Amino acid sequence: DVLIEVEVVTSSSIDDSDLTQSWKIMIPTDGIRVIDGKGIDHYEGSDSESTEFEIEAGSDGDVSIRESDDDLDASILVVDINDKKGPYEVFRFEVDNSEDADVLLNTLVLTASTSDSDIDDVVSDITIEVDGDAYDYDTASTTAGNVGEYTFDFEDNGDEISVEKDTRVEVVVMVEFKQAGTAFANYADGATVQFGIGKINGATYGSNAITAEGATTGDSSTVSGTQESSVHTLRTTG
Repeated sequence: DVLIEVEVVTSSSIDDSDLTQSWKIMIPTDGIRVIDGKGIDHYEGSDSESTEFEIEAGSDGDVSIRESDDDLDASILVVDINDKKGPYEVFRFEVDNSEDADVLLNTLVLTASTSDSDIDDVVSDITIEVDGDAYDYDTASTTAGNVGEYTFDFEDNGDEISVEKDTRVEVVVMVEFKQAGTAFANYADGATVQFGIGKINGATYGSNAITAEGATTGDSSTVSGTQESSVHTLRTTG
């Protein structure tokens, strides 16, 4: 037996009225001619056998940022006056894809806030984990003093995160903290930290916390929702 596959490439744009049509493909009677090893012709195909299909518009996807049931409550994170400490898990949230289309996460902007005057004096490093894979941030904007934004550019690194249709992924935020105290001119014992996605200190912060695209269409997905962590306290003793 020989398996013949037929593929259809559509135009880059199709009128909405055409999407409601059903299509039929068939090999007419004697539409295939085969010559065997003895030079005898054989014919295949039948007008009565056909396959129908429909063309549907591809979806760009619709993802929402949601609270994780496993997000941490407010806690004390033990730091040190001589050495950096961590990484500590500080925040968990979910990205939910409710559409019948796979989505690729292109960028993610994480916001960090501290009671200290300068977030650079507190945070040494931030990574996120998704499905067991770790990602480093690419750029940081900390000119706002006690608030900083850390951008993870998955698309630029060729590491777009796939969120399959009708599924969700959990994002875990891990942070390493600098030394506490005056010896390194950093933050005071008892400083607090909080982390968020599109939100910090109870208010919306920044824009485009996550950008995404339809895996099939390549067009921008709709992204909604914001989340923030509990407030954690940095102590040199527990």
